[in-house]
Amino acid sequence: MSEIVERPPVRDIPVAVAGDLVLVREPGMLVSAGAFTVSSSGFEFELHVAADISDPAVQLPLHMFSVERDWRADCTWMSIGYADGRACDASMLWCTLPGEDSRKSEDIRVGFLFNPDEAGRSSRWWVSPLPPPGPLALTIHLNGRAGPVGTASLDAGVLLAAAAMVEKVDA
Repeated sequence: MSEIVERPPVRDIPVAVAGDLVLVREPGMLVSAGAFTVSSSGFEFELHVAADISDPAVQLPLHMFSVERDWRADCTWMSIGYADGRACDASMLWCTLPGEDSRKSEDIRVGFLFNPDEAGRSSRWWVSPLPPPGPLALTIHLNGRAGPVGTASLDAGVLLAAAAMVEKVDA
């Protein structure tokens, strides 16, 4: 099993992977994942929420939650699932979710890197280690709605092929 790295390796020159995934497409809202880059020990991606905030029926999926309450009832969160069954849940605002019933994998880390925009509609995420061959699933759950709202998958082989092309900067 690959080593888990908490942040992208600073000596890696990441390789970009073409393609975007649409996780949610509903009236007034689109949630997508894209701008995938691969390093030697994981991958990054951008999660983007486009919403018509002038429409009162559209709720931006970024509610905070209290660790004393059931976080699934209040917040937006995503799941990363590997083809071998490993998975990890992460809050849009906190990374790994609190509580006994969240899937906190000892084998996968999902880390929040930053929000490139002040509205909080885009965020950059780091996932380590690299997934095994097969489908890599990203699932989004919005504002405590029952069940997943949207899922899309990417062939992990594309990420693994890109990882083989990563160059390291000499120290």
